[in-house]
Amino acid sequence: MRAGAVILLLMLSVTAISALKITVFYVDGNMQPHPTQVIVSAEENPIVVLFTYLQSPPSRYLSLMPKDSVNAVYIVYDTIYVDLKKEKFKYWRFEDARLFVHSLVCSIFQSLEGIHWVKLLLDGEDGVLGGWIETTYKFGREVWQYWPVEKTR
Repeated sequence: MRAGAVILLLMLSVTAISALKITVFYVDGNMQPHPTQVIVSAEENPIVVLFTYLQSPPSRYLSLMPKDSVNAVYIVYDTIYVDLKKEKFKYWRFEDARLFVHSLVCSIFQSLEGIHWVKLLLDGEDGVLGGWIETTYKFGREVWQYWPVEKTR
């Protein structure tokens, strides 16, 4: 993230342990997910680590999250708000936008237990991500915590 990017965390409770595991969902060239465990030390912020890994995948995986694409990340109660830079997501193919949302949302839900909703914003407002994904509504854990997305009961 750029120096100007702000990461604001409200009401986040992380158990103080020597290391925390987060899961980052990378995608290969065949559009298959690859959940990857990352160890986060007690000195590191797990949300910063998660977004750093999503923006810098190993070379064998697709780069779905553009570098310097996050304005802010903040948590209110059980919802994480991810404010993205709209210009970084212009003119995307549907498949790229879909895979990006799957990768981001699954990574968040598999890594942060107390989060039940993900709300995407574009420059602080609702919008249409990449011309395809409506961001007015929140993505709920019940549906989006696994890959592929599963139907609820």
